[in-house]
Amino acid sequence: MSFTAPSRASTNPQIHPAVLWDPYATLGIERDQRCVGVATSQNRKCRTALAYANANDMQKLLRKLSTRQPDPDALDPILSRIAGYGLCRNKRNKHQEQCDTVVQSWKNKILETYP
Repeated sequence: MSFTAPSRASTNPQIHPAVLWDPYATLGIERDQRCVGVATSQNRKCRTALAYANANDMQKLLRKLSTRQPDPDALDPILSRIAGYGLCRNKRNKHQEQCDTVVQSWKNKILETYP
């Protein structure tokens, strides 16, 4: 009789922590790697593509967020970092100035979804 030990990845929650919720769906973030800001003059979502490094860092933080309890106050620092990476740095648009508004909107969406 042979015994095969489970792989470390399946038994160590530090390697693959459990996903508790979907931040993309809850926060209304599209997976298109574009700015999460609003083009106010056009009354629509910004269409500016994010820099690869910023989009990558944003995705990493969203994965991390999915493993934490959806508590908006506790997640505020991570949400702020995500907004910083997710808002374009285009000099003309200045969407970085929308950071506080975006974070507050996301916190409201978390409260609505997980009262």
